[in-house]
Amino acid sequence: MRKEELEQFIFKYGETLMKFCKITTNDDELARELYQDTMLRLVEHYKKLDISENVKAWAISTAINLWKNKKRKYAWRKRIAKHESYEVHIENGPEIFEYDNFADGQINPEQAVILWVISFILLIVQMFRER
Repeated sequence: MRKEELEQFIFKYGETLMKFCKITTNDDELARELYQDTMLRLVEHYKKLDISENVKAWAISTAINLWKNKKRKYAWRKRIAKHESYEVHIENGPEIFEYDNFADGQINPEQAVILWVISFILLIVQMFRER
């Protein structure tokens, strides 16, 4: 595929690909991002593509794969680290743990230290926010 053929492809199928991205993502911003990533991939590989093959199908399958990868990455990150804003912790105040739980064996010494450090950090952040 030459540059001229790439430009013709973009003019001919760019709008169709954008509509496909909007339908796939159900969000205009995500659709623009997916469209941009797909076109970037097309520009990166345009020398390898043969115009006699169905380039539109290649672009659509690339968009689908990029979208699947993005959703998979988001799901993986969500599983590893649940996203909680630190403002929620500030609003709720520092979390103070009960020493009775430590004595009962519900909290091991490492957890107790971690809870104490988190409580201390949240208390400091709250003090600086109040200034």
